[in-house]
Parts: sequence; C-alpha cells; structure tokens
Amino acid sequence: QTQQSQQQALPAHSNNVQRHDVQESIKLLLSGAMSAVVSRTFVAPLERIKMEQVLGQNIGGSLQTASQVLRTEGVAGFWKGN
Repeated sequence: QTQQSQQQALPAHSNNVQRHDVQESIKLLLSGAMSAVVSRTFVAPLERIKMEQVLGQNIGGSLQTASQVLRTEGVAGFWKGN
C-alpha cells in the first residue's frame, strides 16, 4: 500500500523528467569523451614535436623536427607516448 500511495503522490510526468535527466547526463558524458579523443588526436603530434625541440634532440625548426620523426619512426611516431 505504501508503494501505491508514493506512486500516486508523484506527478505523472516525474518519471519522464528523471529519464530526460539521465539521457541528458549520458549525452553530456559522451560529448565530453569525444571532445577529449579529438583533442588528443590532433594535439599529440604538436606536443611530440615540441618535446623533441625542448629536449634538444633536433636542431632546427618545427618542420625539420616533424620530418625527422616521420623518417625515423613513421606516422605512428607522432603519437608515441600518448
């Protein structure tokens, strides 16, 4: 009886509101995760070039550093360490 009275006490639309909140939370979680994936994918090569230059392993500009990474490690070398 207490369950019935509790269900009757809640407005009929409360279940829809709760479902909407869960769906919205999942949508926000997934969009944040996708944002992180895209961000890491595009920024990782730039970070790799920067680290090579900071560590002094390559003397020259960014393009020279990028071409050295490409020659020695291939395309996957830009994402090494990520």
